[in-house]
Amino acid sequence: MLQPFYVDPTVPLAHVLLAEALLREEAEKKPEERDASVPQRAAFLRKYGLKLLPPDDATLWSRAATSLAAQQDFPLALQAADTALKLDPNSAEAKKARDAAMEGMKAQ
Repeated sequence: MLQPFYVDPTVPLAHVLLAEALLREEAEKKPEERDASVPQRAAFLRKYGLKLLPPDDATLWSRAATSLAAQQDFPLALQAADTALKLDPNSAEAKKARDAAMEGMKAQ
């Protein structure tokens, strides 16, 4: 179970990373113990979190793309990676996340 902790909503990426933690915790549960609402809640947190990211910070957009790809939200990962690459075309992290998102979308 997630340990209670304070999440400062003004911290960039807080919502995206919280979604990742929720999904990870849920995946560790036995199937009969899983909460069917967690994927929807995580999706909301991911979308909301992207809206809060500063529009001019390539590093944060790259980190978001990496987390989104790990969460298998490939369309949002691609969006975040593309935003990062527009800001910093040389970002290795954004390129890697974009590649992961493209591969994930092909596999689905």
